[in-house]
Amino acid sequence: MTNKYFGHPRFHELLEELRQLHNDKNHDYSGEKDPLRNLKQCEDAGVPAWVGVIIRETDKMDRLKSYAAKREFKVKSEGLVDTFKDMAIYALLGIILFEEAQKKVQLPDASGKTSVTVRSTFTDSGTHPLTTEITSTGDFRVDPTLPRIEDDPAED
Repeated sequence: MTNKYFGHPRFHELLEELRQLHNDKNHDYSGEKDPLRNLKQCEDAGVPAWVGVIIRETDKMDRLKSYAAKREFKVKSEGLVDTFKDMAIYALLGIILFEEAQKKVQLPDASGKTSVTVRSTFTDSGTHPLTTEITSTGDFRVDPTLPRIEDDPAED
């Protein structure tokens, strides 16, 4: 019988371990309706879910850096391998959340084009505001995770 996978056999064993770990943690952390509910809660604070995953990844990376420097974990219940596995799962969840965010695009108008206006106001060292407005129409996607400013406070 030949192996149907290429690469190191342990890699494929770890993928199965990650699948089970994700399943178990998802059971504990998420709701039945949305398996990524716990990761999306940061959106209530204005942070896109995929960016929230990056923040979680940096926490894990800081833990690894600390271990590399000290060769010790004070919290013994989560070791080095556990942290690596969490990071691998977060990376995959980050991809899923980023892909979901990219699907939430602004609908084009009747011409099939999307129009985007960018307005910036700067004040020089005095009190003279300079406002620049650029409008572009074309076939492009808008990143829905960027903040959208409905009203310019300078116009009030």
